[in-house]
Amino acid sequence: MSEISLYNILRKKLGEQETVELVAFVKAEITAEMEAKTSIFMTKEDKLDLVDRINKAKMETIIWIVGISLLQFMLTILSKKFLF
Repeated sequence: MSEISLYNILRKKLGEQETVELVAFVKAEITAEMEAKTSIFMTKEDKLDLVDRINKAKMETIIWIVGISLLQFMLTILSKKFLF
């Protein structure tokens, strides 16, 4: 429904001044709600930042896995050497 048709329908029932105020209020509320909903969208910069953070976390995980695996291998060799 357009602003003009809403205005014409309400003007007959409420009067000129009340209709102007009501239409302005409804328009402001719709604009505020749209601003709130569009602020949660991801921008290109946000997406690039997220991809960088995921890649960094992935690399850190790989480094930890390799490090723990090497440590486990060395401890296995040392335990066999000193225990048997």
